Amino acid sequence: MLERTSQECARRHAVLVAAVREACAGPVEGLRAVPRQAGGTGYGAADAAGVAGPGGSSGPQAGAVGVRAVLDRGALGELPVEQLGDGELRFLALALVLLTGPEVLAMDPVGEVPSAHQQMTVMADGMDRCMDPRQARELVSLALRMTDRGHVRLLGTVRDPSVAEGLPGVQVLHLGV
Repeated sequence: MLERTSQECARRHAVLVAAVREACAGPVEGLRAVPRQAGGTGYGAADAAGVAGPGGSSGPQAGAVGVRAVLDRGALGELPVEQLGDGELRFLALALVLLTGPEVLAMDPVGEVPSAHQQMTVMADGMDRCMDPRQARELVSLALRMTDRGHVRLLGTVRDPSVAEGLPGVQVLHLGV
């Protein structure tokens, strides 16, 4: 989905990279899908160059088998997204879904609704799970921007409703326990 988004909508991909830059610790210059090498360590350029990665494997592998998502950390190199913290990874996944929307994701359209009015509904239980307040606020702000565009509807739960305070168009229901 990441590769397709970057190829089909450069503007949304740029918004995704900017959002991830705000949510992740350390520099983020880009986000992309790279070939995963068969039997390799999966550490991007190290696999292709035959450099030993963790576990001691080295040498170029014979052909890619799938892709993996990596953050471009500039001078620090590439970081496979599976090495991100739980909150950063959750942020990335939800941001990608919110930004991708119904044009890129495979969806069954509703026959009686014109295509211009089709929306995707995202349900995110524990939307802010494992995130610090800054990350959660950034994700809620991103969700608000995407829902305002009319492509996505969002129903989410958060443990700390203060992440949505003051945001126009956000309705918080307290379901006391």
